Amino acid sequence: MTNSVLALRNITHFYAGKSVLDDITLDIASGERLVILGANGCGKSTLLKIMNGLIAPAAGQVFFAGQEISPKALKSNSQLQRHRYY
Repeated sequence: MTNSVLALRNITHFYAGKSVLDDITLDIASGERLVILGANGCGKSTLLKIMNGLIAPAAGQVFFAGQEISPKALKSNSQLQRHRYY
């Protein structure tokens, strides 16, 4: 995870009691590109919303530039604004 810009650890999410994401772990390095493919309703948008900090996962952790991103961290995002990765 040390070289990762974005890292997901054991992400799980549910809608109406139905598992949409189950134990997703991945690392995205600076400059790396990622494609998310899948059928309708398989969790692509949910995964992207979690990666963008728009929703919190039911379980698991999201890290940006080595810092854990939590609802509390997103509210006081001064640390996050220091990092610019395009």
